[in-house]
Amino acid sequence: MLKFPWKSLIISLIFLHGASVSAESILLKSPAPISQQEVEEKIKTLPLDMTWSTTDKENGNKSAIRFEKKEGKTVMRIQFENGFPKMLAPFENSFTLSMAQGKKVWIFVYGAPVINVLTSSTEALPSLEEAMGTVHVPRILEHQTPQIKTLIEIAKLIRDKRCVFYTGAGISAGVVPTMPQLMEKLQLVNRRFLAILHAFKNPALYVQPMDDFYKACLYGKPTLAHIAVRDIVQKKNWGLLTENLDLLHQRSGIKPLHHEGSNWLKSNVSEEDLKKIDYVIAVGLASDESGFLGWYKTANPKGRIVAINLQQPSYLGEEDLLMTGDVQQLLPLLREEVF
Repeated sequence: MLKFPWKSLIISLIFLHGASVSAESILLKSPAPISQQEVEEKIKTLPLDMTWSTTDKENGNKSAIRFEKKEGKTVMRIQFENGFPKMLAPFENSFTLSMAQGKKVWIFVYGAPVINVLTSSTEALPSLEEAMGTVHVPRILEHQTPQIKTLIEIAKLIRDKRCVFYTGAGISAGVVPTMPQLMEKLQLVNRRFLAILHAFKNPALYVQPMDDFYKACLYGKPTLAHIAVRDIVQKKNWGLLTENLDLLHQRSGIKPLHHEGSNWLKSNVSEEDLKKIDYVIAVGLASDESGFLGWYKTANPKGRIVAINLQQPSYLGEEDLLMTGDVQQLLPLLREEVF
């Protein structure tokens, strides 16, 4: 009579159960490697659409300027919703008029045929914040005094802890223009509506800075800080999340996590995951625009943020840590200390 190996089955089930329970969130493990061939393929599909919009407080009319990378070219799209600006009345024939849910939408495209740019929906274009996705109320604090720490002190605190790097534009500065620098070049910091009108009359002056920005995002070389972060996360099995559009992390050889839309982060990361993180190390991150740090601190009040930045950002509380200085100098030194 054959005997069924019940003991072996039970041991196998326990093993499988344990494996499923201990499966780590994508945020709690080292990012996967990526080949340069994969990076080149990603260039073809990387979404680099950027939109700035404004609404007239008096009449509710909406204006937007959008830049896209299509077939290697930078395309500019200007859109007016509800009403057409009187200042551009002589040029109305240069725009394509569409109707969407009872609203009039005027669209002007520079750099590609209109038919290749228009989508099935001509509703108001999504802003940068909407495209990235806000996961929580952003963490903005005032009159806080975070703990100022030296590099040696920071390294000692995080060396044996579970950490996640969170990088912002500052880590790519010098290779890729920061958002304030880009907006300054596009004259979009103040009086945005007038800047959009100016862009229609002088489209080449606006497309060129965006073309330079896109090239830097797609083909720029990783900085010393990118290389140091890569080495640290691979050695320590730490996570990496970035707010950046560029491919500098990928060109260092790893795939960082990115927001990639409004619900991506919350679909892939749970509050239980956040509770397991001892430190979020924010590198070159000026503010908590997406609300990730606010979400982290709400889910894990005991968790701490370590900011490595030129100056104190607004998301740090009294319990958090700050190390000021050039990230290109500090990250390679931190790498030596945490190993």
